[in-house]
Order: sequence, then C-alpha cells, then structure tokens
Amino acid sequence: ALTAVVLVGRRDTLALAQFALGAGIFMPMMVAGIGAMTGILSVASRASGAGEPGLPDIALRGLWWAGLVGALGALPVFAGEAILTAIGQAPELAAGGGAVARWLAPGVFFQILFVGASMWLEGGGRTRPGLVATAAATLANLGLCLLLVDGGLGLPAMGASGAALAGTLS
Repeated sequence: ALTAVVLVGRRDTLALAQFALGAGIFMPMMVAGIGAMTGILSVASRASGAGEPGLPDIALRGLWWAGLVGALGALPVFAGEAILTAIGQAPELAAGGGAVARWLAPGVFFQILFVGASMWLEGGGRTRPGLVATAAATLANLGLCLLLVDGGLGLPAMGASGAALAGTLS
C-alpha cells in the first residue's frame, strides 16, 4: 500500500483520496482475515513439533478455511461504493473509492489464501517460501504500479484504480 500511496499521491490529491477510501474498505477485511488464519500456524506447529503425520490434512482444512474467509471478506469490499455512499462520502469520492475497492476485492481472497498457506508452511518449519513470495510480490507491485498508475508500455493511465489493480495482481 505504501508504494501505491506514493505513486498515486504524486499524481493528484483526488486520486489519493479515492485510493485511501478504497483501501479503507479493504484493510479491515484483510486484518480480520489474517487474524482468522493464525490458528493454522498453531495447529501446524503443534503437529510438526510432535512429529505427527497430519500436516497434509491441516493444509487442506486450512486452505478451505482460508478460501471461505477470503470469499466472505471480499464481499463487503466489492460493495465499497455503496458503503462509502452510506457513510456520507461525496459522490465523486465514493465512486472513485468504490472503483478502487472493486479492484482490491479479489486481492482479499488471494491474500488470505497466501497467508493461510504461509502459516501452514511456517508451522511446518518452512519460512523461506513465504519470505521469497512476499519479496517477489513487493517488487511486482512496484513495477505494476509504475506501469498502471501513470500508464506505460502501451497501457492506459489508471490512477488510483491502477494502483489497486497492481496490488491485486501482485
């Protein structure tokens, strides 16, 4: 999100406000979803430490849980414009923030799946895959933001929506 704020903020203040509103709908769903994944880490750690063979079963149950939480968390983010309108945001801010939220909504699902898988791996003593994936996603986000916020390589300038799309893709 920091990359997006910096790149959108240098574009214009309206786009920055729209990004902030869309992210304001997205972030609580992400925090709640990540919190719901912490049980995977503790169950996987206990099984791994005890030498139990149940890690594959924990992964399957954890990914089902992550998918359910991610799908449910994405629903209010898809409805971001309605939420922003209901709380009294100006129409242009609600529309722009809603567009950002719609681009971010699939990211709720995929990010929570990623966190669930990472916690399972960490519980089994494998921390490197999550670290490498996070670093790669951060670099991808920077590159995609540079292309999508102001346009580049034949892509149109998308402003705040482009930053949101970059975040979801990365």
